[in-house]
Amino acid sequence: MLYLTIGKEKLIKASLEAHRKELRAIASQKEQDIASFLESFKSHAIDGLNINSIRYILNLQDLKYEFISNSCTAFTGMKPVDFYGKGLQILSEIILGKDFNALSKDLFPAMNAIVQELSLKEKYAVVFELHYHMQNNRTGKITPVVEYSSYADFDDQGRPYISTGICYESVLDFNGVRGLVRLNRGEEQETIYDRTIYYSIYVLTPSEKKIIAYLLEGKDYKWIASTEFISPHTVKTHIKNIYKKLDVNKASELLAHFTNN
Repeated sequence: MLYLTIGKEKLIKASLEAHRKELRAIASQKEQDIASFLESFKSHAIDGLNINSIRYILNLQDLKYEFISNSCTAFTGMKPVDFYGKGLQILSEIILGKDFNALSKDLFPAMNAIVQELSLKEKYAVVFELHYHMQNNRTGKITPVVEYSSYADFDDQGRPYISTGICYESVLDFNGVRGLVRLNRGEEQETIYDRTIYYSIYVLTPSEKKIIAYLLEGKDYKWIASTEFISPHTVKTHIKNIYKKLDVNKASELLAHFTNN
């Protein structure tokens, strides 16, 4: 168990550093007064009207949050002061580990490479869309989210200086992550990158589907075994296989998987 914990910590640390490296490579060193910009963005992020979303402004020069809405606590269990203090470091604590690894080492670099080939005018029109899972630091609840972000300012060499974004709880939930890059051309949008990374592809057997249906109804192992004329051991074996296919570790995660879909 200790070995697995250390391995997970190393993976998160490596993923975070990869994410930081990618942002620093594109971030401008330009200094400017962004107070008016911050106030304009904040005026559209009144928490009472946006309880189901998180709005943020990220300074790409120092990788610190210039603004984060109070609703971040409901999603992540972390308070705004935590975001301001930790900066980008906090992502490794609020994004599901395997999602963070896939985003920082695979999807985000690929999406950024596409953007770097664009003209400055096109970069201003870029909208990033990411699908991943946030994990509440206090409750452990896993929430599928969709995040939209864009670059708000650039230096003379076309390097982004400020990034703004908003995260919503998503109606979509799948075992993986997805990244899209679009060009916003007024009423039309052109998708120039779209990739989904699935962690596993599974096929549930008829027996497994039936057992899942029973579990969703609140039936216990003994009841299922009696109804299906199988042993409790066989029920446990089916459930073990279901967990493996769906990449979950306990009943609450299994129920959440089907509740969110």
